[in-house]
Amino acid sequence: MNFITLRTLLMSFFVIIFVFSCKKDESKEENSNIHNYTLSSNITTNITHNATMEDGKTYTIDGTIYVDGVTLTIKPGVTVKFTKNSSIIFGVHAEDSRLIANGTSSKPITFTSAAYHPAEGDWNNIKFTSGTLNNSSMKYCNIIYAGGLTGDNAAIDISDCSITIENCKIEYSGNRGIDLDNGGKFNSFTGNTIKNCTNEAICLYVNNVHTIGINNTIIDNSILVKGGNFVQEFSKKWRYVGVPYIIEDTVNIFSAPGSKLIIDAGNTIKFKKGAVFSIGTGAKSGTLVANGTTDSVITFTSAETYKKAGDWSGLIFDKGASNGCIINNCIIQYGGKNNSGHSDISFNETHGNVTISNTYIANAKGYGIYIDSLSTPILSNNTFGYNPYGELFQE
Repeated sequence: MNFITLRTLLMSFFVIIFVFSCKKDESKEENSNIHNYTLSSNITTNITHNATMEDGKTYTIDGTIYVDGVTLTIKPGVTVKFTKNSSIIFGVHAEDSRLIANGTSSKPITFTSAAYHPAEGDWNNIKFTSGTLNNSSMKYCNIIYAGGLTGDNAAIDISDCSITIENCKIEYSGNRGIDLDNGGKFNSFTGNTIKNCTNEAICLYVNNVHTIGINNTIIDNSILVKGGNFVQEFSKKWRYVGVPYIIEDTVNIFSAPGSKLIIDAGNTIKFKKGAVFSIGTGAKSGTLVANGTTDSVITFTSAETYKKAGDWSGLIFDKGASNGCIINNCIIQYGGKNNSGHSDISFNETHGNVTISNTYIANAKGYGIYIDSLSTPILSNNTFGYNPYGELFQE
């Protein structure tokens, strides 16, 4: 083989490599464009590829839009407008669905009504379902004029998944601010403001109330707590948020490893008619710590507009209530429905040395405190209001 032939072969080889390399890069770029595309300004069909809403632009959601198996990224400064009865829903038909909507303090992301004169409930909601990835997040977002659906719905609906919501504002919902089902919780919920909602600011189940974090502002609404078993293995806290927690049904604090619920000073816990609050249900361990102060008492009372004795069960300390249970600087009123002695506080085979101190106990259906023969609570410096059977009964 002569030199010219060899050179020709080498040149041909490099040309083939170059062409192949270019095609490979083009293929990468094409795949990138397929899987990460920029949305049109008017969105009327489901989002089935990774997509981005670009910084500073306005987009309109028209209808019920599903995001399944892909990531929707919304850049800071974006405005998303929703036509009447529209929603965006994540993770219904496929796993690995995700929203990344992280604005900034100077460039928040706004989700709002497309109406010329917007009003509460103009559009439905942002909904996260079981196929939603737990690293979905909303930061520095404004969610306004949503909540158009009736029933257990809200501006943001979280079902069987957990997401991060930080430094967001939820206003003028025609229903709740946020609704979480029994499997819904927050990875992080801090620095948020919820106000001017037609119904509760937040509705969630008792086992996940502690996922409400710090520095949140809730105005003119409440937090609705649905019943169930609080079975956390470590200490969890219901933080003071400036509005009442309203208990809807039966709450049991217990688990085999031992569950401990701490209630921040200053909180008001209200109970709907017939609601039950039991600590140490059965023989499983449960601990309630409600340690108020003289300037910031904790109140347990009826949620009824016209309160009367026996509206709710009162505090029931059962077999598994631990030595660490503390009720201090509290007010307990209007209990006694269907418990021992129809009392505000009852002890049923409570072997732990529960401490009740500096607490005002009044307006029970029967006794202020009922203690059976197997219970040995420590009582000190408590005062009593009107309890028709008497202040204290001890077998």
